[in-house]
Amino acid sequence: MVVLALWGFVNGYVTSRSLKFFGTTDCNFSATISAFALPLFISANLGFELWLAWLTGAAIKYSFKNNMLRIIGWYLLNGVMCYLGAYRGYTQKAT
Repeated sequence: MVVLALWGFVNGYVTSRSLKFFGTTDCNFSATISAFALPLFISANLGFELWLAWLTGAAIKYSFKNNMLRIIGWYLLNGVMCYLGAYRGYTQKAT
């Protein structure tokens, strides 16, 4: 969980610094983009992998409910940390 929090913060920070460089002044926009884009991409890939495992009849270690709880928890933790990183990125002086 600490790694997820760290990478969520880094994701928000880098996104806000990049968008600030290109002239965006809305901190909430960059935080929302960074909080949803990467987790959505990874969750979609994991969902596709689970679908393929179900399709082939492979033994699945975790249930659908357990996977959904993990994804929801990840979105919540990542979203908070992305907003904190984006805020930190926008309040820092441009170099």
